Amino acid sequence: MERIILWIVLGFCGFCIWLLVRRDFLRWTHPIREAQAIVVGQASGRSDGVRTQAARLRFEADGKVHEITDQLYGSRPALSEGTICRVTWPEGRPDLARIPRPGVWLGVYAVLLYPAGIVVGRLTGFLD
Repeated sequence: MERIILWIVLGFCGFCIWLLVRRDFLRWTHPIREAQAIVVGQASGRSDGVRTQAARLRFEADGKVHEITDQLYGSRPALSEGTICRVTWPEGRPDLARIPRPGVWLGVYAVLLYPAGIVVGRLTGFLD
């Protein structure tokens, strides 16, 4: 029974890592472009019944104006309207633009890779 649970946990971690890597792979293999973006408003959503907000950013790339929503939602706006910030994206994909936050993404990968490593260690008998 323990091995089944370990395989399920490993599958879940692998799936979550795949979801991240499928977008970040372009960032790792293509030149990165950047631009100055301006906060033009707030996008709102709901999480566990609580209203959350994220900045809507507008920037120009390749002669076109693009608008994206920041990936980090919070109970309060992190950036106020009119704030200027830097966004980066893989060449040719301004739709994947985001505010660079390497520490946050390093933490996200660490949170997923740590239990995956523990599970692999248990399955291989390295950690008993």
